[in-house]
Amino acid sequence: GLIAGLGALWQAGLLTNPSPSQARPNTSAELSPAEAIQQRLAAARTLLLQGEEDRALGLLSAGIIEAPEDQDLRVAYAETLLQSDQLPQAYEQFVAALSIGPREPALDFAAGTLASRIGRPQLALEHFSVAQAADPTNPDYPLYLGQTQLALDELSPAKASLVRATMLREDDPRPWGMLAEIALRE
Repeated sequence: GLIAGLGALWQAGLLTNPSPSQARPNTSAELSPAEAIQQRLAAARTLLLQGEEDRALGLLSAGIIEAPEDQDLRVAYAETLLQSDQLPQAYEQFVAALSIGPREPALDFAAGTLASRIGRPQLALEHFSVAQAADPTNPDYPLYLGQTQLALDELSPAKASLVRATMLREDDPRPWGMLAEIALRE
């Protein structure tokens, strides 16, 4: 599902348990900008672990105002929005993170998954295509690409994507089922 597909995106470490010294941002002028961002991320992790999503969102939002070009902040904010069921806003933050770079296949996959969930299949198609091109060894990328192509009634491209998915992971029944559906439609 969505959370499994996004598991690789916890680059910011939102599920790790920070040490108590990381729980609150240090306001000392001695911190470098990178250290201040890391402290903000650690404080947001602590808030999330305590179930305080709203406070974590506020902390991350303020961080983005201070450092709008920090990809880790954007990804952490997107993940927190996702946890809060704010899918369109989470998608926008993933897109912002992608525009900052580096453009990681897992990040495009997450954006594609969210685009699909919010009813934007053309955007999902673009993200899944980029993810697959960047990492042709991940069987989930052609699987989700093929699923999206099938939903858009693009049978030939869907078939090619799903065959690629079966070649990468033969024992996964999902692409086989979709290939059977394509055979029935043809």
